[in-house]
Amino acid sequence: EAGALEPLVKILCSLGAEEKSQAAQTLGILAEGNTDNQKAIVEAGALEPLVKMMCSLDADEKSQAAQTLGILVANDEIGLLIVLAGAVEPLVQLLSTGDAKGKILAQTALSNLDSGLVVPLGRLLITGDPNGKRLAGEALRYLLSSDNKNRVSSLGVEAVEPFVQVLSDASSEGKSLAAEVLGRLVVEHNDHWVSIVRSGAVGPLVQLLSTGDAKGKHHAAMTLGRLAANNVNNTLIVCAGAVQPLLQLLSSKDAMGASQAAWTLGTLAANRENKTTIVHAGVVEQIVQLLRTGDGDMKKLAALTLSNLAQNDNHIQTLMVRAGAVEPLVELLQSGGGDGARWAALVLGDLASNEDCYTMMTRAGVVQLLVKLLNSQLTGCKCRTSVAWGKLDM
Repeated sequence: EAGALEPLVKILCSLGAEEKSQAAQTLGILAEGNTDNQKAIVEAGALEPLVKMMCSLDADEKSQAAQTLGILVANDEIGLLIVLAGAVEPLVQLLSTGDAKGKILAQTALSNLDSGLVVPLGRLLITGDPNGKRLAGEALRYLLSSDNKNRVSSLGVEAVEPFVQVLSDASSEGKSLAAEVLGRLVVEHNDHWVSIVRSGAVGPLVQLLSTGDAKGKHHAAMTLGRLAANNVNNTLIVCAGAVQPLLQLLSSKDAMGASQAAWTLGTLAANRENKTTIVHAGVVEQIVQLLRTGDGDMKKLAALTLSNLAQNDNHIQTLMVRAGAVEPLVELLQSGGGDGARWAALVLGDLASNEDCYTMMTRAGVVQLLVKLLNSQLTGCKCRTSVAWGKLDM
């Protein structure tokens, strides 16, 4: 068998599509379930021509190359070599545009990429040459895609430190991928946040908020928001200087980044110790502006942030009324659905429970409007208004 490998690899490099397909098929048969043959095939130089076949115009040639690569990539030692040979991008392309057979074989090959590759790929983002970094990034993007969440959920705590290092030492794209990996680890493993914080991730994540590209800022804000669900982390993130770059992201033209910044600020605002810092940075005025001009999701997140800020703080409640929050909150109460309307109701209840705010709201006719809504026949609006009214001390 070993003696047949070199001629087969030569066929992959030189002859027509039919001959190449037959040679690739034979290599796949030899590789199936035989680790010695798998290694010998790689050592014979088969990976590069197999990847080149993935770019062929011949559908059968692409499919057969995908099948053989899928067999080889299941070997953990070979998987990284296949990534570095540039196989991931053409396999993803085949998955999108290939014929029925090609799509199935591409999916099989990609699904055989193991989560054990995530950490070495992360290290390559720092130590690889430019092409190696690019190929590692391609593979990581696939492993982090929505269809592959299980790849990250299976990672242990040993994955934390390499990706914290990537946050400091890699390119902009590498830092963005590292922030995404760390954010997934927080979600998938409740105990991983301890290792992430202890490994020094907060400072580089805040730095990425200021200096990263659009994706980097988005993923940094997301990961910080997830870490902020813990009160200890919440204070640490604010002390690390996250508020100002979050405000800058909030006012950027990047809709996804701005939405993520609004959510993260809302999470940070749930901690009473952070409220003064957040308010002094000018967040109330910006959030009220988003409440007026943002899309549906942005208005919902703005209401969440105001709800967390307004709780048990008369000074902040007064600032909100003076900033013009009441009118857009009432509009959200009337027209918004789900969480947005509920948070709007909670904010209005907090504002109206403040004597000074109540007086201003009465003069503006808002309290009377709440009474009208409470007595309306619109069940959903009536229910939400009762939430606001229930908070009033009357």
